[in-house]
Amino acid sequence: MKTTALEPRTSRRATLNDIARNAGVTVGTASGVLRDKAKERRISAEVVERVLRVAQEMDYAPNLLVRSLHRGHTQVLSFFNGFRSRDSRDYYMDALTASLEQVGGSLGYNILVLCDFSHNALDTYKYLNGGINDGLVFFKPRTDDPLLPYLRKSNLPTVLLNSTDDEGILSSVTDDWRAGIREVAERLLSNGHRRIAMLSADQALPDARNRTTYFRECLNDAGVELSESWTIDVDGKDSSAVNAAVKYLMTQDKPPTALFCWHDYVGYRALEECHNLGVTVPDQLSVVGYDGVRWPARTTHILASVTVDLEAMSKLAVELLVQLVREEAHPPIKRTMPVQFQLGTTLGPAAK
Repeated sequence: MKTTALEPRTSRRATLNDIARNAGVTVGTASGVLRDKAKERRISAEVVERVLRVAQEMDYAPNLLVRSLHRGHTQVLSFFNGFRSRDSRDYYMDALTASLEQVGGSLGYNILVLCDFSHNALDTYKYLNGGINDGLVFFKPRTDDPLLPYLRKSNLPTVLLNSTDDEGILSSVTDDWRAGIREVAERLLSNGHRRIAMLSADQALPDARNRTTYFRECLNDAGVELSESWTIDVDGKDSSAVNAAVKYLMTQDKPPTALFCWHDYVGYRALEECHNLGVTVPDQLSVVGYDGVRWPARTTHILASVTVDLEAMSKLAVELLVQLVREEAHPPIKRTMPVQFQLGTTLGPAAK
């Protein structure tokens, strides 16, 4: 059977029907050739050559979504940021997503990073659960995140990264923040610090809530009070809020000798304000952070901090999600990463 002249190319994707029509064969025959089933279906070499030539000329590629529906998997994992924002020069997120990509690729999965945060929770859930991916890594959702109730009722394999599910339904991977906070308290106390302040954040953020609460408990166990007036919530993106908090603390009659910042970005902003105020670190004020990420700042100091191995934590999250996708494990599963203390140059004995 002779083929007809090829239809003119358009911006529309060529379909299997287009290939069959232009090659002068049935859809079933074209499908058999393009799926390497020609020998099994006894399709002649001449027909195979014709179908393959037409497919190449028409720039045909199989519809992966349709193929995925038949196979039941896409080899794609999604990543959704619970903060619903992505700033440029975000060193923490750069390291985290790079690790996720590397680990996903090594396991045969692509990582789809969702960056359109304009939709409501239901529409976002419908998109995530619409067959575009095999599973979801959900980074740091707030305790009241509106997406969580949908995911708890869903069959979509989900791993919370750096958060845990208060209802114990969803799987999670977190750092051993209790050990990290406990070491911060012990390091400060062993250096003689008793007047201690903390820069925290909105307590609906799991990290801020957990670190603030447990830090206070650790100090209380040692007979040291972390007063409410010296526990200040700041927006980490607002340098002026950090500056105002540090200025308030350091202009007290008896200012703190140590400041714990709930994450390193805030810590480096605090160090900049100490420089502006003429506060010597660590002689007058020791400053400790959390995460182990060195942010650009107008300071020569390296922040003392609890270091979280983001690469190892990402690896653990993706590996767990793949196990859930393949039904080699069943939720809820909790994994915890160990942490280490990075001494830096900002921790010293308490000022007299």
